[in-house]
Amino acid sequence: MERTQTTGSGITEVINMSEDKNLRAWADKFDVTKAKLKAAVNAVGNSPKDVESYLKKNSRK
Repeated sequence: MERTQTTGSGITEVINMSEDKNLRAWADKFDVTKAKLKAAVNAVGNSPKDVESYLKKNSRK
């Protein structure tokens, strides 16, 4: 099992799709719904930097 560092806010080094608290924290950070966050993770993986870039590119539509 992979271990990641978690802050009290639920933010981790990677976006963990299996933990609701983590999904909510990242969705709040990126100001998107959990559904949009999940779609981004499915598209580019669980790296916060990659997800942020993806969300920025796709919000310009």
